[in-house]
Amino acid sequence: MSNNKKSAGLWRGLTSVSASLLAVTVGASAIVDANAAFINTRLGVSSYKIVDTSNGEKTDSTYFKSEFSSLDEVIAAKDALAAEIASEGTVLFKNEDTTLPLNTSSDKVTLWGLNSINPTLGGMIGSSVSIDAEAGQKQYDIQTALTEKGFSLNQDMLDLYSSEDVNGTYGRKGGHSLQPSFGTMYENPAAYKVGEAPESIYTDDVLKSADDTVALVVISRDSSEASDYNPNMTSADEADSYERPLALSDNEKAMIELAKEHSTKVVVLLNTNNPVEIDDLKNDDGIGAIVWAGEPGANGFLGVADVLSGEVNPSGHIADTYAVNSTSAPAMVNYGVYLYTNNSQAGSDAVLTEENKADWYLVESEGIYTGYKYYETRYEDEILGQGNADTTEGSSDGAAWDYANEVSYPFGYGLSYTTFEQKLESVDVQVGGTATAKVNVTNTGDVAGKSVVQLYVQSPYTEGGLEKSAIQLIGYGKTEVLDPGASEEVTIEFDPLYMASYDEDAVKADGTQGAWSLEAGDYYFAIGNGAHEALNNVLANKNGNEDGLVKIAETDEINADNAIKWNLANTDIETYSAGVENQLQDMDINNLIEDTVEYTTRSDWSKGWEPIESLTPTEAMMVGLTDQLYDSLRMRVMEAALHGAQTMA
Repeated sequence: MSNNKKSAGLWRGLTSVSASLLAVTVGASAIVDANAAFINTRLGVSSYKIVDTSNGEKTDSTYFKSEFSSLDEVIAAKDALAAEIASEGTVLFKNEDTTLPLNTSSDKVTLWGLNSINPTLGGMIGSSVSIDAEAGQKQYDIQTALTEKGFSLNQDMLDLYSSEDVNGTYGRKGGHSLQPSFGTMYENPAAYKVGEAPESIYTDDVLKSADDTVALVVISRDSSEASDYNPNMTSADEADSYERPLALSDNEKAMIELAKEHSTKVVVLLNTNNPVEIDDLKNDDGIGAIVWAGEPGANGFLGVADVLSGEVNPSGHIADTYAVNSTSAPAMVNYGVYLYTNNSQAGSDAVLTEENKADWYLVESEGIYTGYKYYETRYEDEILGQGNADTTEGSSDGAAWDYANEVSYPFGYGLSYTTFEQKLESVDVQVGGTATAKVNVTNTGDVAGKSVVQLYVQSPYTEGGLEKSAIQLIGYGKTEVLDPGASEEVTIEFDPLYMASYDEDAVKADGTQGAWSLEAGDYYFAIGNGAHEALNNVLANKNGNEDGLVKIAETDEINADNAIKWNLANTDIETYSAGVENQLQDMDINNLIEDTVEYTTRSDWSKGWEPIESLTPTEAMMVGLTDQLYDSLRMRVMEAALHGAQTMA
């Protein structure tokens, strides 16, 4: 059976995108509301209209007509939608011997980990979670969601974690790990607290209560504005130390070992928006399954429970690379808080103050190589033996850099309770117009489910030329629920602009410098379960074989037919460069202070690893870093916020 569907361009597996968009919408709305008078004056508009009805004039002031007849219906619909979004975005990393789904009738569950009663539902500021209990709204933590969905829980373990002796002593306050929560990272990087209890709290009776139950181990990490993870952070609790803040702590490791000893099977639930270090869990035969739930908000754990029970087949995919060592990427070299050396006084009238925060700086020496674009690009160069890719710089173990030792799960990875076969049937590119790819998807497994199609592109690269990622996501789509044996054709539309690379040295026909360049050469389009599988398909197609290619997971497949080559005969710097002017020189610290930084480059992966820990701005820079430019910047921000709000509306 076959159904035709055109992708709506929404990949609900990447729920972080939705969360970010919501945060931007809320933030923009707040800015616009607070500065309404300023914006109206600036743009010459009004945000309200006065209607005189004394002369019989009528107006309809109801701008939104609800499809619901009561507040209870609204709340119920909201809860159901939140649960659906969470279930669609839940990611299955590992599932050995069909550990999941669980049977709510026969599988009694023991929640392990103190954060099972202190989960992180959202952030601390714009993405914080609040409900109106008087209006009938409910907030679901892990235990209440599981209970409502029919799971039987081990109450003895819950009582232990809930006790004042345990939670009051070791638990995170208010569900957050930084104390105090706002700005702590900047002032005291030793204030981070995992919030896991030591092995000593577990009595023999409590451990016995976990026998013959399924262990659901909860690992949490906070994620919020002003709560970034500093590579130099140390534990606020010396008894619960960690090698790195996103690595498992000593107490978490001990707790997991206890869960393995006293359970029929072990499932790890990741309650974090940060890509934590889980390579040990991935390779541990005692861990049957790993599931990512993110920070699902007030109602999202209901959807996570649906995935655990098999009511919903997981179809989410990760929007990060899960590295073996979270600090191994070049983006981490300069990450943290650095102050200009003359942050208090300059030779001119410009003064950098604590109030405007302009005394802080960050040098992004990684250039375009952030996230998966670093790991996958360096991998290709490692395979091809170019760019000194196997140098020790950036290696987690001090040996020659090797992809298999650096990545646990690649960007875009995700499993299902069933299996799918995807075939890249065609790619049609019209420069200056639209581009489409058609992919046939068939459910080859035993249960119904959805499948995400990820389309990637590789642009032609010449060593020493423009810096380019070896692979980049350019489009995606998701099927409807497919029964076993059913097929669906997914059409992905994308803009060829996103195949282009920016060339700051290119001179266009009108004489201006800086252009979006589509370089002549072979472009490769590929699909796969994540960026790594797609890149392997490209390399197999280019090389005509799979020699030397590295698989990361047992489920990885390499199929050269799932990569299609498209050739562009002549370099094009005009089509996507109308009105484009080069402003990158204003962003390069080397153009402001010579020889400040050596950027990461594919020409030599040993470059770009020196931290910039002492920086003295010039007097010209000082002017730009102070309130002398603040008013003009504020005006631009207000206008951008208004435009963004109108666009999203």
